[in-house]
Amino acid sequence: MSAELTKETYRQAFDFSPIGLFILDDKLTIKAWNHWLIDATNTSAEDAIGTQITSLFPDTKNPRFEWAVEYAIKNKAQQILSQALNHYLIPIKLSRLAFDTDVIFMQQHVQISPVDISKKTFALVSIIDVTEKVVRENALSKMALELENESNRDALTDAYNRRYMYLW
Repeated sequence: MSAELTKETYRQAFDFSPIGLFILDDKLTIKAWNHWLIDATNTSAEDAIGTQITSLFPDTKNPRFEWAVEYAIKNKAQQILSQALNHYLIPIKLSRLAFDTDVIFMQQHVQISPVDISKKTFALVSIIDVTEKVVRENALSKMALELENESNRDALTDAYNRRYMYLW
């Protein structure tokens, strides 16, 4: 560790990270809240810090999330809440609905890591926005299905062709 790195340097790295970061204790009380989350949730650090995450965002009252935080703190093992299974942790409405999709909330990849601060273990929760990836995957799946359906029918007569008969 370099002597130039101070607490302020670490604080700025935490605050201005391009992903959402917050720190929880074993009672799910927020101990730190970064600028990305302030912008995304419209919740100030003053309002968030000292509040239980489940009272600030009731959707986080989720047994899987609570277990993951407890496990990270007690066993000092990282936990991941995949977007594929959990979609999002904090319900953040999409500000720009430029997507032609049914996705209303930001899709999130959540990682929960143990951090030791002053001889006590906390959970560092990282939120990565994967909405664009999810929308792209959904669009590609939809196009693949349309292409498969088109390949099973004759374009002129709209009758099923030999390819369909082989699948049938």
